[in-house]
Amino acid sequence: MRLLCLAAALLVLLERGQTQQHDLTVAANEGASAEQEREQAEDEEDEPARHFKATREWQEVQPGEVLPRGVHVRLDLETGRREAKRLDDEEPGESQKRTDVSKEGRLLLEEAKDDSSKSLPEKPRAAWRAEEFKKKMSSLKLKAKSDSEIVRGLLDHYRNATAAGKEPLLRDLEYLVHQYDTAVDFIRMDGLLVIVPDLNSTSETLRELVAFTLGSALQGNPQVQSSVLEFGLLPQLLRLVAMDPSSRVRSRCLFALSCLVRHLPAAQEALMHHGGLTVLAGLFAMGSSSSAKLQLKAVTLIHDLLVEQRLRQGDDHAQVNKLQEGIQLYGFCSLVPELLQSPDVDAQEKVVQAMLSLAEICHKEFQVHLPRLHSLLNAYQREVHSESQLKTLEQTSDYFEGLLHSLSQLLDSLERKQKDEL
Repeated sequence: MRLLCLAAALLVLLERGQTQQHDLTVAANEGASAEQEREQAEDEEDEPARHFKATREWQEVQPGEVLPRGVHVRLDLETGRREAKRLDDEEPGESQKRTDVSKEGRLLLEEAKDDSSKSLPEKPRAAWRAEEFKKKMSSLKLKAKSDSEIVRGLLDHYRNATAAGKEPLLRDLEYLVHQYDTAVDFIRMDGLLVIVPDLNSTSETLRELVAFTLGSALQGNPQVQSSVLEFGLLPQLLRLVAMDPSSRVRSRCLFALSCLVRHLPAAQEALMHHGGLTVLAGLFAMGSSSSAKLQLKAVTLIHDLLVEQRLRQGDDHAQVNKLQEGIQLYGFCSLVPELLQSPDVDAQEKVVQAMLSLAEICHKEFQVHLPRLHSLLNAYQREVHSESQLKTLEQTSDYFEGLLHSLSQLLDSLERKQKDEL
């Protein structure tokens, strides 16, 4: 019996990473509460709803079909055609399963777990299995470790690993440093000195994984942010965002840069000092579809920084004024609205939110985009009407109603400014 408890406990520890990811997936896909599900089941008896079945490919949404949560939607303003597809991971690889034991160790534990369900006499089976289990565990040198101990071991192996050998180590590190305390320990163990040199690696995958690991450690972690800023990494991240030949590396570096500067005024000052706005504006000179994603990320970052600084400024207007002046100087007032041409509704939403935050300083440049904004307004009104027809089934998320509200606010602000100037 002790053996079975030991095997079960080890299995829980060793499969922790996979279990956590599974739990996250379930939480992310819970589109409706239990109460809503009961109501939907009752409604189906009277009037069965037609649910849109999302795939990875764009498909037309038929009238009356209910869109599930977590899908991309795009509109054709000329035909009114609406299409949707399932949300893919923004950048594949973030949900890879990880484990701290070898495959042989997992098979051993699975074997022990399976044996627990057999109806053999307990004492003979336990006595034999305990001895066998100890021998195999000893040969594999498996033991429970804390996350910090695992990080230390990964860093020790990383120092002497080949480029190909470093990739799985970085994936494990990236997974572990999501935890606040583990990320702080990673810094204390000189993790930056170990992995940052590979931002200059000739391997595209290695550069991407290093940047991704840094971003995960930085995200929402002021201690790590301050350490990375003191390490002097911001200029290097900017250089890679601007010049790396790989769009995936540029995207990961922009992710790390965004995590570094959010809610850290000193980092935001450094961003301005090192020409960060020049780099972000330069992303709009690229013409590929991957560049469009980078441009949207840049717009989102500018919006977030502007809103954050306005909330924080108090009586000190210097920093927010400097950012606003830079936005005008580097042409963002003209660049941001160009992204409204995207058929992706999620992208349109982010651009509208950014334009709302910029309306005070960019109202003149935004005036020329009023026809496009009104076209979107009409399209969203049609979608809101469609949503309202489904409200009797309580299956609408009011998604387009929220978009319509933001867009109406933007148009009201721009048209009011236009009247004031007449």
